[in-house]
Amino acid sequence: MSDDSVMHPSASDLVGAYWRQYLRARGVPEPNTPHGATDTAIGTMNRYSSGTVPSGEDDEALAWEVNRRSRDGGPDAVNLLAALAGAAPDEESLGFLGAGPLEELVNFHGLRLAEELDEALDREPKPRTALSYVRVGVEDLDSTTRLTDFFFGTR
Repeated sequence: MSDDSVMHPSASDLVGAYWRQYLRARGVPEPNTPHGATDTAIGTMNRYSSGTVPSGEDDEALAWEVNRRSRDGGPDAVNLLAALAGAAPDEESLGFLGAGPLEELVNFHGLRLAEELDEALDREPKPRTALSYVRVGVEDLDSTTRLTDFFFGTR
Protein backbone atom coordinates (compact mmCIF):
# COMPACT_ATOMS: atom_id res chain seq x y z
CA MET A 1 0.00 0.00 0.00
CA SER A 2 1.37 3.40 -0.86
CA ASP A 3 2.00 6.08 1.74
CA ASP A 4 -0.60 8.27 0.03
CA SER A 5 -3.33 5.63 0.33
CA VAL A 6 -2.58 5.26 4.06
CA MET A 7 -2.81 9.03 4.49
CA HIS A 8 -5.98 9.36 2.35
CA PRO A 9 -7.72 5.99 2.31
CA SER A 10 -11.03 5.62 0.53
CA ALA A 11 -14.14 4.58 2.42
CA SER A 12 -13.97 1.14 0.79
CA ASP A 13 -10.36 0.76 1.94
CA LEU A 14 -11.40 1.64 5.49
CA VAL A 15 -14.37 -0.73 5.45
CA GLY A 16 -12.28 -3.64 4.19
CA ALA A 17 -9.43 -2.99 6.60
CA TYR A 18 -11.72 -2.56 9.60
CA TRP A 19 -13.47 -5.89 9.09
CA ARG A 20 -10.29 -7.77 8.16
CA GLN A 21 -8.69 -6.51 11.37
CA TYR A 22 -11.79 -7.48 13.34
CA LEU A 23 -11.81 -10.99 11.85
CA ARG A 24 -8.08 -11.42 12.52
CA ALA A 25 -8.67 -10.46 16.16
CA ARG A 26 -11.39 -13.12 16.36
CA GLY A 27 -8.97 -15.71 14.98
CA VAL A 28 -10.77 -16.23 11.68
CA PRO A 29 -8.35 -17.82 9.18
CA GLU A 30 -6.96 -15.61 6.47
CA PRO A 31 -8.35 -16.18 2.98
CA ASN A 32 -6.16 -18.30 0.72
CA THR A 33 -5.59 -20.71 3.57
CA PRO A 34 -7.25 -24.13 3.48
CA HIS A 35 -9.87 -23.21 6.11
CA GLY A 36 -10.60 -19.70 4.88
CA ALA A 37 -10.49 -20.05 1.11
CA THR A 38 -14.22 -20.50 0.63
CA ASP A 39 -15.35 -17.76 2.99
CA THR A 40 -16.77 -15.24 0.53
CA ALA A 41 -17.46 -12.58 3.16
CA ILE A 42 -13.80 -12.46 4.13
CA GLY A 43 -12.63 -12.87 0.55
CA THR A 44 -14.72 -9.95 -0.63
CA MET A 45 -13.43 -7.72 2.14
CA ASN A 46 -9.87 -8.72 1.40
CA ARG A 47 -9.57 -6.80 -1.83
CA TYR A 48 -8.77 -3.18 -2.36
CA SER A 49 -9.65 -1.34 -5.53
CA SER A 50 -6.08 -1.99 -6.67
CA GLY A 51 -6.63 -5.72 -6.22
CA THR A 52 -3.85 -6.09 -3.64
CA VAL A 53 -4.18 -7.52 -0.18
CA PRO A 54 -2.66 -5.18 2.42
CA SER A 55 -0.66 -6.33 5.38
CA GLY A 56 -2.02 -6.69 8.89
CA GLU A 57 -0.11 -3.56 9.93
CA ASP A 58 -1.81 -1.56 7.17
CA ASP A 59 -5.19 -2.89 8.26
CA GLU A 60 -4.50 -1.99 11.87
CA ALA A 61 -3.57 1.58 10.92
CA LEU A 62 -6.70 1.92 8.78
CA ALA A 63 -8.89 0.44 11.52
CA TRP A 64 -7.57 3.12 13.88
CA GLU A 65 -8.40 5.67 11.18
CA VAL A 66 -12.04 4.53 11.40
CA ASN A 67 -11.97 5.22 15.13
CA ARG A 68 -10.39 8.63 14.59
CA ARG A 69 -13.01 9.58 12.03
CA SER A 70 -15.83 8.55 14.32
CA ARG A 71 -14.41 10.75 17.08
CA ASP A 72 -13.94 13.65 14.63
CA GLY A 73 -17.55 13.36 13.45
CA GLY A 74 -19.19 14.91 10.43
CA PRO A 75 -21.40 13.59 7.63
CA ASP A 76 -18.53 11.58 6.12
CA ALA A 77 -18.16 9.70 9.41
CA VAL A 78 -21.89 8.94 9.40
CA ASN A 79 -21.66 7.54 5.87
CA LEU A 80 -18.53 5.55 6.72
CA LEU A 81 -20.21 3.92 9.71
CA ALA A 82 -23.29 3.10 7.64
CA ALA A 83 -21.02 1.47 5.05
CA LEU A 84 -19.24 -0.46 7.80
CA ALA A 85 -22.57 -1.73 9.12
CA GLY A 86 -23.64 -2.72 5.63
CA ALA A 87 -20.48 -4.79 5.18
CA ALA A 88 -20.52 -6.35 8.65
CA PRO A 89 -19.98 -10.10 8.39
CA ASP A 90 -22.42 -11.09 11.16
CA GLU A 91 -24.54 -9.90 14.09
CA GLU A 92 -21.64 -10.09 16.54
CA SER A 93 -19.63 -7.73 14.36
CA LEU A 94 -22.55 -5.27 14.34
CA GLY A 95 -22.39 -5.30 18.13
CA PHE A 96 -18.67 -4.55 17.98
CA LEU A 97 -19.31 -1.64 15.60
CA GLY A 98 -22.23 -0.35 17.65
CA ALA A 99 -20.41 -0.46 20.98
CA GLY A 100 -17.29 1.04 19.40
CA PRO A 101 -17.14 3.66 16.64
CA LEU A 102 -20.90 4.16 16.33
CA GLU A 103 -21.22 4.72 20.06
CA GLU A 104 -18.39 7.27 19.95
CA LEU A 105 -20.00 9.10 17.05
CA VAL A 106 -23.40 9.19 18.76
CA ASN A 107 -21.96 10.28 22.11
CA PHE A 108 -19.62 12.95 20.77
CA HIS A 109 -21.61 14.23 17.80
CA GLY A 110 -25.12 12.77 18.01
CA LEU A 111 -26.83 16.01 18.91
CA ARG A 112 -25.31 17.81 15.93
CA LEU A 113 -25.64 14.86 13.52
CA ALA A 114 -28.98 13.41 14.67
CA GLU A 115 -30.77 13.97 11.35
CA GLU A 116 -27.89 12.60 9.27
CA LEU A 117 -27.62 9.59 11.59
CA ASP A 118 -31.35 8.85 11.37
CA GLU A 119 -31.23 9.05 7.57
CA ALA A 120 -28.22 6.71 7.40
CA LEU A 121 -29.77 4.30 9.91
CA ASP A 122 -32.96 4.11 7.85
CA ARG A 123 -31.26 3.12 4.57
CA GLU A 124 -30.98 -0.55 5.52
CA PRO A 125 -31.51 -2.73 8.60
CA LYS A 126 -27.89 -3.49 9.57
CA PRO A 127 -27.06 0.03 10.85
CA ARG A 128 -30.20 -0.06 13.01
CA THR A 129 -29.05 -3.37 14.47
CA ALA A 130 -25.67 -1.79 15.31
CA LEU A 131 -27.53 1.07 17.03
CA SER A 132 -29.03 -1.40 19.50
CA TYR A 133 -25.51 -1.84 20.96
CA VAL A 134 -24.99 1.89 21.56
CA ARG A 135 -25.12 3.33 25.05
CA VAL A 136 -25.60 7.07 25.61
CA GLY A 137 -24.87 7.95 29.20
CA VAL A 138 -26.81 5.39 31.21
CA GLU A 139 -29.32 4.65 28.45
CA ASP A 140 -29.09 1.73 26.08
CA LEU A 141 -30.57 2.57 22.70
CA ASP A 142 -32.66 0.10 20.75
CA SER A 143 -32.86 -0.41 17.02
CA THR A 144 -36.03 1.68 16.74
CA THR A 145 -34.59 4.76 18.46
CA ARG A 146 -34.92 7.94 16.41
CA LEU A 147 -31.90 10.01 17.38
CA THR A 148 -33.65 13.28 16.57
CA ASP A 149 -36.32 12.31 19.10
CA PHE A 150 -33.75 11.06 21.62
CA PHE A 151 -31.63 14.19 21.57
CA PHE A 152 -34.37 16.77 21.16
CA GLY A 153 -36.74 15.38 23.78
CA THR A 154 -39.66 14.46 21.56
CA ARG A 155 -39.64 10.77 22.47
